[in-house]
Amino acid sequence: MKNCFVIVSIVLVLGEATASAQIRLRPVMNERSEAIIHNAGTTPSSFTGALYSPAAPNSATGEYAFRESAITPQAARPVLLIPRQTPARQGGVPGSDPRVTASDAAEKPFTAADKFRYAVETTLLEPTPYIYYALSTAYTQLRETSQPLKSNGDKFVDVLTRYAITFATGTTKGLLASGVYPILFKEDPRYKPSPNPAFGPRVLYATSRVFVTEGPSGRKRPNYSRLFGDLSASALANLWERNTLHHCRIGVGPTFRRFGLMLAFDALRFVVMKELGPTIKKKVFHR
Repeated sequence: MKNCFVIVSIVLVLGEATASAQIRLRPVMNERSEAIIHNAGTTPSSFTGALYSPAAPNSATGEYAFRESAITPQAARPVLLIPRQTPARQGGVPGSDPRVTASDAAEKPFTAADKFRYAVETTLLEPTPYIYYALSTAYTQLRETSQPLKSNGDKFVDVLTRYAITFATGTTKGLLASGVYPILFKEDPRYKPSPNPAFGPRVLYATSRVFVTEGPSGRKRPNYSRLFGDLSASALANLWERNTLHHCRIGVGPTFRRFGLMLAFDALRFVVMKELGPTIKKKVFHR
């Protein structure tokens, strides 16, 4: 995403006055700038102004102090801030415009440590996954064939075992798809809402985020982190899954079946919780 440098326009409506102001700008990307201050409401014959050139930055505040020097009426121009472009600093986005706004400069890059911390928080520290594991466990156990020789204690142990299996698979998926693989493929695991306010395009956009994401350069590419994360978790589940009567859960077929269900659930979660969830919450709870 290309960043745009905001061209600052300062107009003094002070008639016949001597400009003795001082401009302080926080340096962005170590750019040096020049600003011409003038009174746009007066004729050249009555113009008074000053040319401000950057001096050395203040060591305490990091701000540039601009020195004042007189200019003639003929030098008056409407261009007020002309930045000199410099190459993007280390850590910037390759191929992007080196000029950035103050808000962009203040935003910290999403580092590898941030990605892994995000994966841990969304996988282990939020209540939503645990609710899903409980619902998935209940659905799976209801579909199991009843065995008359099992006591209530045996059935309770089966429920706990199924919950543990679901938890292990879901946790593996979350840590891989939102932490490990985003670090390896240099992808941002965070969901970015659609800029389109229409309902249909938002649903299509949210669904596509399962398969498409943005690379380090900002260009669209396959969502390797999500795809490999789900596939890896589906394959690793063969280590702790178990077959039951009329239900085969170990092997190539069950692995790809789990993989498809994971992708479908990701799409549903992106649409309902990530894309439409904030809008629904705002309309229902008025906040």
